[in-house]
Amino acid sequence: MVEIAPGIAARDAVWREREVEGLMRAGCRVVHVDGRAGHAQRAVSTLRPLMRRYEGIIDLHGGADDFAELALVGADSITFDASAVDDVAAAIAALRDYSVDQVGVAFGPDFEPTWVATVAAGADLILCAYSGESATERLRRLAGLLPPGVALQVEGDVSGENVGTLFNAGARVMIADKAIFEREDLPRAYRQLVQALA
Repeated sequence: MVEIAPGIAARDAVWREREVEGLMRAGCRVVHVDGRAGHAQRAVSTLRPLMRRYEGIIDLHGGADDFAELALVGADSITFDASAVDDVAAAIAALRDYSVDQVGVAFGPDFEPTWVATVAAGADLILCAYSGESATERLRRLAGLLPPGVALQVEGDVSGENVGTLFNAGARVMIADKAIFEREDLPRAYRQLVQALA
C-alpha cells in the first residue's frame, strides 16, 4: 500500500466536505484528519458518509485524553502522540479494546528509529513528523526496523519534490496538507503528487 493522504484539521472538515469529495473522485483513498485540537467527532461524522460512499478510509490523529470517545467517532484508524501517554503499549491495547481497525503512534521530528520501533511495537501505523532531508536517513532506518505490515506514515513538509525520496526511505503513507489544500485545483494537486511517485 502506498497512499497520498490529504491532511485536514478537524475543525475544517465541515466546510471542506465538497473539496474532499473532489479528491475522492480523483482517486484519493485515505483522508488524514488532525483532531488533536478538538472537533474530531464532528469531523468524522461529517466525512464518514462521504468516505463510505467512495470506500475511503478516515485516518484520525487524535488526542490521548479519551480513547473511548475517539473510538466511538467511527474513524478507520486512530493515531495518538507517543509523548501524550505514560505507557504507549497500554494505550495501543486500550484502543484495540475498543475495536479500532488500525492503531497508530505518532512521533515528533527528532524521533530516534530504534526507540520508536521498540516503543511502538504492536502498532499498525507509525507516524513521523518530517522535518526535511535530515530526517530521511532516520526514516530509512526506522522502516528497516518495522515488522512487515506496519505502515510508516510521514507528515509535515510533504511535496511533489520529496514524495519519491520519502517513498524510497520507506514511507508508505504521505500526509499532504499544504501541497494540496493551498492549491486552486485540489484534485489536480493530488494527482500531481501521485504522479510524482510513479
